[in-house]
Amino acid sequence: MPIRKQAQQLSLALIKISVSARRIEFRKRLERVAFDLLELSACRDFEGVSSIVTVSKELITFGKIIYEIEPMNAEFLLGECETINKMARDLVGADIEMETPERTLEEIFNKRTENRDEGGIDMEREKKNEYSKKREEKKIIRQSGNGIENPAMRQSAILEEIGRKSGNSAQVREIMSSFPNISERTLRYDLQKLCKEGVVRRIGNGPSTLYEAVQEMV
Repeated sequence: MPIRKQAQQLSLALIKISVSARRIEFRKRLERVAFDLLELSACRDFEGVSSIVTVSKELITFGKIIYEIEPMNAEFLLGECETINKMARDLVGADIEMETPERTLEEIFNKRTENRDEGGIDMEREKKNEYSKKREEKKIIRQSGNGIENPAMRQSAILEEIGRKSGNSAQVREIMSSFPNISERTLRYDLQKLCKEGVVRRIGNGPSTLYEAVQEMV
């Protein structure tokens, strides 16, 4: 028997049971499931049919427990649900097989390689963009003073500037020439902070004091 005809008979049986059901909520649920089953089977939505039949089984079992459905009738209806469910699953599998194009092993592995290569290229491009963005931000700080209110950005720019100098070291006045919008007091505070963090080393004392970057700059 076609699944649509089978689903119609099950829907009709559920509606008949709902008419004599004493509990209003149980009656409404049976009616809703019955009409959903009719609609899904008419639309040939076999995956939906399988899902709604599973709900029907739960309702029928519950109806048996609360004495809304006779045990013998419940067993018969559960058997019908199993039959429809199996038919629906088989039809869903057939649709998937028809819609899935055949591919050779070579095509499958080539596709995986392409995806992996494209992913690697995208990651590399993203890293380069992020690197360029950071470099541009630091350049803006050096040239215009934008971001000097942000200590982390300011100190990062100062550290990079020291690393750009000959010997990876510079005096205070040399650093100040690259940051005209930063006061000497603020600059010395930042240098002290960088020294505490261990990324800058102070060499000597007095006006000739050098500040040396102790990590490789990027």
